[in-house]
Amino acid sequence: MLSLLFSLSFLLCLALLLWRWWMKKRRLALRMSAPGMRRDNPVRVERFDDIDTTVSAVRCDCGGRISATAEGSLAVGETSLRVVHAECGDCESNLTLYFDCSRLLH
Repeated sequence: MLSLLFSLSFLLCLALLLWRWWMKKRRLALRMSAPGMRRDNPVRVERFDDIDTTVSAVRCDCGGRISATAEGSLAVGETSLRVVHAECGDCESNLTLYFDCSRLLH
């Protein structure tokens, strides 16, 4: 009887761990599909102030605020991208945001 109880509790813990892993993977996939999270799907901006506004609005997966740590430029074909590297203030995870600045240059 005790071994049955132990086996059930082990299976329950295993199911919980698998469910948490699957939810984390799903949450990451949803986050990466958002504009600005990948180079092929940048946020289109018309002013540099829009970059600061967007960075301050983005939250980390833990819920903390992110702050820009470095910025740089990247040219992909005829598209001019601004790359912002950011860090969460709570969990210190790194995040990279991409912005399409081609409308700024015209």
